[in-house]
This record gives sequence, C-alpha cells and structure tokens, in this order.
Amino acid sequence: MKNFLSPTIAPRPQAAESRLQQLPEALREEIEALNQERTEELLRANAALQESEKRYRAFAELSSDYTFSVQVKSSGKAILEWATDALSRVIGYTVEDLNRLGWHSILVSEDLPVCNEQFQTVLTNRPDTREFRVRTKKGEVRWLRHYMRPEWDETEGRAVRIYGAVQDITEHKQVEAALKSSEERLKILFEFTPDAYYLSDLTGRFVDGTVFPNTAPLLKAGAKKQK
Repeated sequence: MKNFLSPTIAPRPQAAESRLQQLPEALREEIEALNQERTEELLRANAALQESEKRYRAFAELSSDYTFSVQVKSSGKAILEWATDALSRVIGYTVEDLNRLGWHSILVSEDLPVCNEQFQTVLTNRPDTREFRVRTKKGEVRWLRHYMRPEWDETEGRAVRIYGAVQDITEHKQVEAALKSSEERLKILFEFTPDAYYLSDLTGRFVDGTVFPNTAPLLKAGAKKQK
C-alpha cells in the first residue's frame, strides 16, 4: 500500500553543489553537517509518522471491520485513497477495483439513495452513520454500517477528505429478522387461540399468561364453583 505521507528528499542541484565547493572548508563542513542533521530529522519524523499511522490502523481494525479514506476533488469526485486489508475480506474487492468500478456499482439498488444522502450530508461538514446493503464479489448480499467523518478545509470552504469505518452487521440483521418473524408467528398463534395460554417454569410455577375475552366468563365461573 502506497504511503501518501512519506517525504521525498530530493538530490542537491548541481549548481548548488558547485557553489558549496567554493566555500571555505570550515563553513562547507558546517553546512554539510546541518544538511545531514536535517535529513536525519526528516527520516525520524517520517518513521514516527508511519508508526503512528500503523497504530491508528491497528486500533481501527479492532473497533471496526475495515477503515478507509476518500479524497474529495473540487469537482466533487470521490477517490478511494486507501483502505485496511479487511476490505477485501468483507466484500472481496480491492481499492483499485472500487475506484475502477465505482462504489455505487456494488450497492443494492434500493439502498442507493441512502448512500447518496450520507455522502451529501458529510460534504456539509457533518459526520453521519447509515446502514445499507452491498453485493460482494461472490454475489452475496451483506449489510454494512458506515460511519463517515469529513476533513474540512477552511481555505477552500469544503470537505477535502472523508474518513470512514465500516462494520459488517449481516449476522445482526439476520438475527433481528428471525426474531421479528418469530414474534409475528406467536402473535398470530395467540390471536387465533380460542382459550387462555400461560407460561410456567420447570417446577410448574406460573410465569406469565393471558386470558382471552371469550374464555374469561368460563374461568370466573369455574373459580366460583371451586369456592
């Protein structure tokens, strides 16, 4: 993965090198020492920056399935700069794939407006979270929760970059759907049950129950008879 933050140390121009050789030896050595010190400072700063970036991405991996950065051009075009390696594991595509195909190409069509609305919201300098579905490279449909936060440039007065974190919530959605289906079946069952129902624990102790209107008079009559 390309490191966009690495400084480039350019070679000294030939004319500058020639002028340096004409200086007194003591002054020339002092300048050479300063140049060497500056070069070493740049290398140390770059190493520290890379280590910091590595720690950030490691932390991000623990708190989400993958993270990414999008550069926003002045034209409004969005280019995916980088993403953690889990991107390929979750959806099967690489950064290069998505820049070539376009992120919208893998969205489930019904969820396209949700994704567009999130992008427009973030462009107004507001963080945003949405849930939508994508089709993986294998053709599977997966639910993703997208957290997005803009980097705002005061000089240009616009979002120049977007940072995001993504969670794969497919299993959560499946469990949620199964529970909803189960609740609906129970509701239908109870609505059409002509008698009362109750729940008890393994010792036979009453836990919960409902007496339906058409059976209430019968139960009351039975209670009076027992008395």
